[in-house]
Parts: sequence; C-alpha cells; structure tokens
Amino acid sequence: MHLLHSLHGKLIIASICVVLVAVAVAGAVFILVSRGDERDRELEHVASRSSTIESEFLLRQLRGDSQADLATFVRAAAQNHDVHILMLDQQQEVVTDSEGRLEGQQVRLDETTFTGEESASNVAYNTFQVDSGPPRNLVLVAPTRTIGGVNWTVDLSTSPIRYELVLAVSEDTLTRAWLNLLPALAIAAGIAIPVAVLLAVIIARYITRPLEQLTSASFSIASGRYDIEVPEQREDEVGRLARAFKLMSERVGEAQTRMRTLVANVSHDMKTPLTSIIGFSQVLHEEANLDPEETRRMAGIIQEEAKRLNSRLSDLLYLSEIESGQVVLQQDEIDLHTLLEATARRIQPEVSRRGITMTLHLAPLQTTTDGQKLERALENLLDNARKFTPDDGDIQIISRSNGNGIASIEVANTVTDIEPAELERLFHRFYRRDRSRGRDGHQAGSGLGLAIARDLVELLGGRLNASLQDGHIAFRMELPVDTA
Repeated sequence: MHLLHSLHGKLIIASICVVLVAVAVAGAVFILVSRGDERDRELEHVASRSSTIESEFLLRQLRGDSQADLATFVRAAAQNHDVHILMLDQQQEVVTDSEGRLEGQQVRLDETTFTGEESASNVAYNTFQVDSGPPRNLVLVAPTRTIGGVNWTVDLSTSPIRYELVLAVSEDTLTRAWLNLLPALAIAAGIAIPVAVLLAVIIARYITRPLEQLTSASFSIASGRYDIEVPEQREDEVGRLARAFKLMSERVGEAQTRMRTLVANVSHDMKTPLTSIIGFSQVLHEEANLDPEETRRMAGIIQEEAKRLNSRLSDLLYLSEIESGQVVLQQDEIDLHTLLEATARRIQPEVSRRGITMTLHLAPLQTTTDGQKLERALENLLDNARKFTPDDGDIQIISRSNGNGIASIEVANTVTDIEPAELERLFHRFYRRDRSRGRDGHQAGSGLGLAIARDLVELLGGRLNASLQDGHIAFRMELPVDTA
C-alpha cells in the first residue's frame, strides 16, 4: 500500500502495467500473424516423417510381410515418430489405425477431398480434408508418389503393393498449433518484465528525486529558511519548476526581509513620538504647579508629535491602498503649468526664509489624469527638496514636452554628498541616509515620501527616476499628456 501513496511507487506500477499491456498486445498480434505459419509447420512436421515411414513400409510389402506384420510395424512407427498412421487397402478402407479408432472405416482420397500439394524438407506431399463420415475433421498427409488417384497416386489395382499409408492429423491439433508459441513468448516476457521493472525504478527515481528535493525545500521555506538548494541544472519541466520555485523562494525571502524592515522602521518611528507624548503627558498629569508657559510648551510638543505620528500612519495606509490595488483613479482635465505653480507656492515662504532660490521653467501642458494623486506626488517631490536643500541652495522646477505625447516634470535641488549608487535606494520604503539628516533633525522625514511618489506616478501610467547633474539631484517624472 505504501507504493500507492507515493509518486515514485505509482510511476513504477504504471510503467509495469504499460510493459505488461505492451507484451500482451505484442504477443497477441504475433500469435494472430503466426498462427497460419504454425499450422503449416505442424503439417510439415508430419510430412517430414512420412517419407521415412513410407519407404520402409513399401520394402516390407515387397518382401512379402503379412498384414499382421505390417500392422505391427504401423503401430511401432506411430509410437516412435509420435504420429497418427492409417493403413489403407485397395478400396481405401482403414485396415489398421495406430490409435485403434477408425479401423473398418472408408476414407475417400480423391478430387473431392484433395486440398493441395505441398513440400517440406524436399519431400512433396498431398493433403486431404475429411469432413464427413466417421473419420471427421481429419487432415490426411501422404507422399505424392504413394497415394492412388488421378494425377498424384499410384494405381494399386495394377501394382503388387496391397496397402498404402497416410498420416492423419486432427484439425483441432492444427488449430491449436499456435500454442507452441507460448513457451517462447513466456521466456521473452520473463526477460522483458524484470528489465522493465528495473528501468521503471531508475526512471521513477530520476523523476521523483528533484520533486522530493522541492518538497524538502518547501518545508524549509515554511520554517523560515529561504536559502534553499534545488535541482536547477535540468532543462525539462522539472528543471523549470525548480528554477521557478527558487525564484519564488527568493521573492518570498525578500518580501519577508522587507516586512521585518518595515516592522522595525514603523516601530522605531512610532516609538519616538509616542515616547515624547507619554513623557510630557505624564509630567502634565503629575505636576500640578507647572508654569503656564512650560505647560503650553509641553502641550505644543505633544501636539507636534501627535501630528507627526498621524502623518506616518496616513502615509502607511496610503501605501497599503496603492499596493493592494484599492486606489480608484479619476479622470480630470489638468493644466500642469497651473498645478506646478500652485504646488510651488506652498513651500515658497520657507525656502525664501532660508535663502533658497526657487526657479520655475514651465511649459503650457495639458493632460487627463487623476489630479489629486498627481498633486500628491508633486507635493512629495517638492517637500523632499524643501527638507534636504541646504540653506542658500537652489531648487529648480522644469516642465517640457518630450514629444510623442510625453511630458517631463523635473524637480532638482542642490545636494553635496550623495553617490550615484545610492539613488535607487531613495525610493525604498523607510530608506533614510541619516535619521538626523533633515534641516533641523526631527524634520528628517519618514522615508515614505519618495516611495509614495513613485507608486503614484506608476499608477498614473508614468515613470519617476533620479539622477545627479552639476551638484544637483534631479527627480524626473514622465507622464502621458494630451496632444492637440
């Protein structure tokens, strides 16, 4: 029963069944094709003995042996050669039957019973089919020179020969002659089946071994291990399955790593404002005689940290909605020139206070897209530039048409110490080059703004990339626009 519970066992059993069916079908076809040959072979077996027996029988008659002596010879010859012999007189009546069943019966050997002339081992013989009378369903075989008749016999009425011999074969014996093939077929099957079983075991092992490795690898993944080894070298379906499985495990491992990083970052980002909130609220709760100015300062810190915490949660929820595909897109007619000007004005007071120069080079462009989500992406890019542009630096906002219905929006700001290899990581969730990197420490950001911006741009059918040029970092957004 264990074999039936495993693919390895089922493959072995299936292979054996296929071989058995193939051997049975091949044997049946071989027997069907060869049964006529076996019938002829049985007749040839009888005819090949008739010449020797007939020669000695004629010599005994010529030397004058009596009927009793001839009958004794017939019975002995039949036993020695394992054949059925009939001795006929001139009236074709059975005088002696080696099996003692047809003596005294008439046998007609003429045109009505003649079925053909054959030859075997250089001996010509005639065959007669007897289907009526007591000797029913017999095939009689005799050398051509010995049987009386029109063209194939010796006329016994003018010959000193008083008797003639014929060898009789039952039609049932000839019909069952194909049974002689069974021993050879049994030997062939006895050799083929063990070889087939051995090959089935080898082939089944070849197929199931990588599947067993994949099963073991899946258990490793279930236990939290993603550095698995699978049989990738094969080029068949199993090899492709193994490569796909390994790719899946790598993706799952990366997802788990990102999830752990996300949990760690979220925990850190939540812990800092919560610690401030809990600490200052505890002071306010326990200290009844605080100075009103100090109380307002602590309340202000609590409010600022609560807003910061709310902003983190809002960003996380928004990212979750985007990645789960739950965001619904609206179709609005958007004037990009107007949208960029309005978004830039929101950061103008702070950048002016810090001595940052902000220049706009905007082309008149129109597009049909979700205006709210495009505005959110632009706000994140400009907010990133506001936070990380050093005092007395500059911010450039440029829009232009690239042709073929594509608009380019570029937000570039002064940067001093970033490497090209770091650019792609800027779009990773929670990636921050330094947690105290912002203009005044606590405004360093959540590490989600650029990730949200890229997801939104891709959701709108565009692309967002970063590059370094002339001491600036440029975030270039490409979006489809209307072409009039």
